[in-house]
Order: sequence, then structure tokens, then C-alpha cells
Amino acid sequence: MRTQQTHTPPIEETRNYTTHHETTDTNGRDRRLRSVNPASCNVVGEVQKTPASKAAEILERAREVQRAWRRRPLDHRIRRARTLFYELLQWREELQELIADETGKSSLEARRELWASWQEVRNMLDEAEQRIGDRDWSRWWPSRRRTKSLWKPRGVVLVIASGWDPVQTTVAPGLAATIAGNAVIVVGDHNAPLSSQSTVNIASATGIPDQLWTGVAGDEALVDRLADGADAIVCYGSQKQTRRLAQRQAGRMIPVVGRWNTQDVMVVLADADIKQAAVAAVRGSCSQAGQTRRTLRRIYVQNSVADRFVDAVVEEIGALRQADRGDQQGMEVGPLSSSDQLETIEELVDEASRKGARLVAGGRARPRCRGFYFEPTVLTGVDESMSLWKEGAPGPVVAIAPVEAPADAVQRTKSTNGHGAVSIFTTSRDVAQNLAGSVDATTVGINEVVRRIPPGAESVRGTVHGPIDPVGADRLEVLSQRILMVDRGGGTVSSVLRPDDPRRIEQMLDAALTMVHRRGWLRAAVGSLFER
Repeated sequence: MRTQQTHTPPIEETRNYTTHHETTDTNGRDRRLRSVNPASCNVVGEVQKTPASKAAEILERAREVQRAWRRRPLDHRIRRARTLFYELLQWREELQELIADETGKSSLEARRELWASWQEVRNMLDEAEQRIGDRDWSRWWPSRRRTKSLWKPRGVVLVIASGWDPVQTTVAPGLAATIAGNAVIVVGDHNAPLSSQSTVNIASATGIPDQLWTGVAGDEALVDRLADGADAIVCYGSQKQTRRLAQRQAGRMIPVVGRWNTQDVMVVLADADIKQAAVAAVRGSCSQAGQTRRTLRRIYVQNSVADRFVDAVVEEIGALRQADRGDQQGMEVGPLSSSDQLETIEELVDEASRKGARLVAGGRARPRCRGFYFEPTVLTGVDESMSLWKEGAPGPVVAIAPVEAPADAVQRTKSTNGHGAVSIFTTSRDVAQNLAGSVDATTVGINEVVRRIPPGAESVRGTVHGPIDPVGADRLEVLSQRILMVDRGGGTVSSVLRPDDPRRIEQMLDAALTMVHRRGWLRAAVGSLFER
């Protein structure tokens, strides 16, 4: 292997980032939350912080408005949601600029976030009637039973937006909740409060009832108090925050959905196209600074091609750029969301190096760079004993583990829980399909890293993001409650059709089953004649 270790100690004096996101009044109390551009460290703007003491008042107002909103017909709520989203699209240029300023994304990635939001909303609007509309099943014979399926809203939904995709994680769950008849309280991430607040302001301007969609910004104390009074929680903050809220609300048995700890994996076999696999590995691990839900966290490579693969990955890493905007050609690796993430990823990489991982590229905050940039990093020899492997680095890190055989990679994917997707690179499609049936994952890509899946292809019962991270129309069902109403019915049905004698009921059921069996036998016989 021709690559050499390039890690050098961080240059502390070149870092000009600041960790101060809050301003205080003369009494030292936090009163405003400052939004800082992670690429330039310039202040984008400020929002008023909501004290935790206001949580009960906010919840009560939202619940009062929700009582009226839930009585609106479903088709009315769908129309209002469609109007709201098209109004958001009218502001798309301003939203794109704000996303880029608050997150450090390129203009291309900001547009992709809005497009992903539209895909989710379109899926909701198209399937809302089918998913949460009332349904009626009538079974007058032999039991005269009538069954009706009703969906009712949960009440007040707390949405905790993400700092990386603030508009999508505000608009998609917020609209799903309102379509389902709920009130929404959105807590903006402290790294990107303006984007979330702007979408809430636009919602208020489109005729959405006042206090039905409320935006706030605050600390963990505010979040906890709102969560304690909410009827459902959608959390796109950190994975740690999602787990903490789920544990805190376990006694109330309310749904807590959102970003859970999943690890996307790549398996590179000996016969794979090494160049193609290296390009996919770098893009899957480093695009959008490695902060998306669809980021590669672990890569297993067969020993016989490991050196070639690492060399190819390092070559691809060298072609990446880090700048404030994506105005040039080629893939850009943007900044992390905050200085805390920068410090976390440095600690993870340093710990992996101390435990035996080989650092062959990157490994430090980018020197002489004002923003929260971390160099695209390549580590090989990473294993399960390292925090980097267990937690996943919140940044552009390619973590590689050599394995002897494909079976070893399959076994190691099963030894850890939470794999969202596994990508298998090989020239043999039969081998890939056989492995796909063995790996511990809900989605498998063959010679392709799974990056985006249409919302309609996912399911609440097993999404690619984890067991309970709904996307698109699946959100409608999670944020509603299903009620089955079973009515015995009445009427003047002949006693022959509704006998009370158990023996007669047995005879009628036997006759019905016999008819079904003969019907299936007859269909099979007719089908065989046509086949001839």
C-alpha cells in the first residue's frame, strides 16, 4: 500500500470558531438564541428564547385550537396543507438562502432539501384519504356484524427539528400532524433556529389557525416540559436526545419517533470494481459532511483487495473540496453543524488511532479555516472495540475494516443492531443476492450505495432508517390513532340467515368453506386448460 499516514496535531491557533450561541441580558439570563453560519462563523440572526415556564401555557393554547381543528373534515385539512406547502414554495429562494446560511450547505444541497420535502409532502397528500380515511366493512351474514375503521388525531404533536435539514424536518412532520388533525409545536434546533421559525411564520400567513402551528426555541428544560404534555413526539435532534425522550415518556406509552442509531454498511468483495466501490464509499461517507441519515458508517473489505481499495479511496479523498459554497465543479464537503460536533469527531478519531486503527488521510479540523470544517478522513483497521465504530462519526469519515471472507462481513453485520442499509459491491449478481438474504438489514443495494428512497417505498413497520422512523405518508398513521367500531347491527333478517342453533351455524360454515374450496379447485382446473 503506497499511502502514508498524514495525521498531524491540530493547529489550535488557526481555529476561529466560537461556541457562544446565546446572548444574555444585564441580569445574566439567556434571552436570545444566536444562529451562526458554520462555514464562516458569521452571525446569521437571532431568535427569542422561550423560557421553560411558558411550556404549560403553550400546550394549553395548542390543545384548545386543536379541539376545533380536529372537527374539520379530512379533505379540508388536506386542502389547507396543500395550500401551505405551495406557499412555502413561493418562498423557496429565501428558504434556500437561509438553509445555506444556517447549515453551511451548498446551494445545491439546499435545493435538494426542499425537493426531498416536496417528495414527502406529495406522498402524504396523495395517500392521506387511503391511509387515514374512514373505511366500512359490512358482514351481514351470518353474524350481521358491521365493522368501521376510524382515525382520530392524537392531540398535540411536539416536533424537534434537525440542525442539518431544518426545513424538511419541520415541514414534513408538521404537515403530517396537521393533516391528521393535530396541533403542532416545533422546537427549532439551536444550530438552525431561523429556518424552522421561518416555516412556522409562513404557515401562520396562509390561514392556518393561530397557535395550531407554534414555533419556539429553547433549552432542554423547555423540550422536557413540552414533551411531558405532548401526545406524540417527533425528534430529529441527536440520537441521544431521541433515546432520552423515549425513556422519559415510556411510562405514558405515547409514540416517540425520529432519528435512531442506525449504521449503514458497505461490503466490498474481492471481485468488485475497486474504482467504482471507492467512489461510492467516499460519496456515501463524506457527502453533506457525513451528517445525513443515509451516511455510510462502516465498510468491510476482503483482505485480498484491501490495500488497493484504501489507495483508491485516498485518491478520491484528495479530489474533494472544502469551501463556503459549491460554486465550483466537483463534490464539496461542507462544515459540521457546530463546534461540539467538531470536538466529538476529533475525540472519536484520536481514540480509534490509540486503539490500533491506522489513519491514512485527514484526521483533524481543517487548519487555517474559520468554519467548523473537518478534513475528509480515512481510517483502516477499525473494529468493534472503538467508539467510532459503535457510535458512528458525525462527519466525513471513511471507516474501513478488512475481513477474510464475505461470511465474516455478514456475521459482523449481525453482531451489531441497527443497520439501516447494506450495500454489496461485486461483479457476481448471484453472490450479491445470496448475501442480501443473509445480512441484517431492511434495504440492500447491489453495486450502489442506498442514498435516497421514494417515501412511498418505505413502511412504518420497517423503514430503512430504523424500526420507528416514518417517512412520507407513513407519518399520517403514526400521528393518528385507529379505532375499530364493531356494530352487531339489527334489521329484519330472516331467521334462516341468522340462526341461533350452534349446530345449524356449524353446518352453514361448513357449506361456506366447501364452496370456497370448490371455487378454488374450479379456478385451478380452468386455468390449467388455458395453459395447455
